[in-house]
Amino acid sequence: MQEINETPVFQKSYDLYKTLYELVKKYPKGDRYSLGERTKEKVLELLEAVTKAGHAKKEWKLTFLDQAISSLEITKVFVRLGQDTQCLTQKQYIVIQERIQEIGRMLGGWRKSV
Repeated sequence: MQEINETPVFQKSYDLYKTLYELVKKYPKGDRYSLGERTKEKVLELLEAVTKAGHAKKEWKLTFLDQAISSLEITKVFVRLGQDTQCLTQKQYIVIQERIQEIGRMLGGWRKSV
């Protein structure tokens, strides 16, 4: 059986956090400690929910997967705000949104299989 931290959805979420961690360092000071930190928190919540879903019994998996999907959707909004407030360039925004969409597809597929 594959460990949850070896699964593609966990790895993609982990990589998303690492990318955002580096980008948030470059946010303007006023946004770094508000929007930037909140964005990182949501991705950490995503990682936590994915990990819990991977270890949960079948009857609890949907609960944790729904939490993961919710955290991802909020992350998507925060990233868009980052782009709209010029904290992120258009190129950075596109790269992050593509990763978010990929993670969303993985979570949706996992949810359907439960």
